[in-house]
Amino acid sequence: MTEKNTTNTAELALSPKMDARYDSDVSAEPDREEISEKRILRKIDFRLLPLVVALHAVSLVDRTNISVARISGMDDDLDLDIGSRVSIVTSTFFIGYILFNIPSNILIRAGGVGAARFLGTITVAWGIVTIGIGVVNSWVATAVLRSLLGVFEAGNTPGSIFLVSAWYRKYEVQKRLAVYFLGSLFIQGFSNIFAYGLVQIGNHTTYKGWRWIYIIEGAITAVLGVIAYVYLVDFPDSPKTKFLSEKEKGFVNERLSWDRGINETHKVTWKSIREDFKDWKVFACAWIYFSATIGTYALGFFLPTILKKSLGFSLAASFVLSGVRDTFAVLVSALLSWLSDRVRMRGPFVCFQALLSIVGLTLLAYTKSPASRLVGAFLGAAGSNAIIPSALAWQANNCREGKKRAVASGMQVMAGATGGLVASYILRQQDGPAYVPGLTTIMTVQSLTVLLSIFQSLWCRRLNKFADEGKIVLEGLEGFRYTM
Repeated sequence: MTEKNTTNTAELALSPKMDARYDSDVSAEPDREEISEKRILRKIDFRLLPLVVALHAVSLVDRTNISVARISGMDDDLDLDIGSRVSIVTSTFFIGYILFNIPSNILIRAGGVGAARFLGTITVAWGIVTIGIGVVNSWVATAVLRSLLGVFEAGNTPGSIFLVSAWYRKYEVQKRLAVYFLGSLFIQGFSNIFAYGLVQIGNHTTYKGWRWIYIIEGAITAVLGVIAYVYLVDFPDSPKTKFLSEKEKGFVNERLSWDRGINETHKVTWKSIREDFKDWKVFACAWIYFSATIGTYALGFFLPTILKKSLGFSLAASFVLSGVRDTFAVLVSALLSWLSDRVRMRGPFVCFQALLSIVGLTLLAYTKSPASRLVGAFLGAAGSNAIIPSALAWQANNCREGKKRAVASGMQVMAGATGGLVASYILRQQDGPAYVPGLTTIMTVQSLTVLLSIFQSLWCRRLNKFADEGKIVLEGLEGFRYTM
């Protein structure tokens, strides 16, 4: 493809009339009777999304099921309630998770490993580690295994995000990322009920109930990893991608080249990583993701305690309301993600979502009425969760080359893990049961996200204007424009 043609197709990709080319330029495209864009997208959706959603769901369950295990006898059996052992065991997961995010995303494209083999293998590995936690007899061994759990899970989220963003055009990706995150969140909402059922096995065996949580859930994870190894799709340009015909693969890769003008096989090098780190927008989107996860983790860890001890709900009602909160967050996030793709903008939505979270957390922290505080909890959770797919899509849209998206998405997920680590400490025990100082800290972090999203949107618009005037070339490609 010549430079002129690359420019024209990139410009077409940014035009609402782009799809008209499929009908008018039959010389460049397969026959429409043979190739249906909607049919191919549905084919990709059904083959890709269910598996990556399931992988993310089990990763969330396996990293957080310690809370259910502790109240089911784990504390007594392993003496976890002595000193700071619980904090050590909990935090070891995040150390490996943070350190291996970016290296994992480099490896998924290196040496022909491929997404299916990589994600399937690490899923089997952390499933085995999860089973191991169910059979150890010391808190030190548990801490070591949770650190390994973090190492293996580190590649799942950034790798899946990288894979999803590789298959879709820039204004198709957020609704898919919303399905990825919100689908897994919805599934996770039922995990405590399932875990309660597993605990009952302990009444009929020599193993305590909490051990069966890890053994059964770890086995399910390992089986799912084998399924992913066999059936998960690879990258669009990979020879391992067999579920599409050669004509269909050609169609997919060409429509992606219109959108980004790139070959996804660009290798990540130390030089390219240094170049990526020079782009402040990469760090801005990482911060936005951090601000979201600090809210989602904090509410996930402590909202049941707030509902029970501060608002006076019963234990059963606290768990039910926490589940309803997740469902509400899924609905709000799905709607906003659809609208964001529809209007082809990210920054204004990030700003609105952060404000929604701030308003909710303000009601939760500073009002007296239980009803208003409950509304605040729902709004805070919805706003924080909705930021996640918006931040991921904004990053993916503005990183043209696959190698840059690999590093950028790894940085985002690493920032998100840091948010989880911070969230576990800012809501201090001495501030309970309302945790006002911690909630105020989250509001402060998300206030910066509001300002940052506004600034980045205006900056992208300014650069797009310069590119329209021919003064600069964005991301090394004539016709490429940043998403605001």
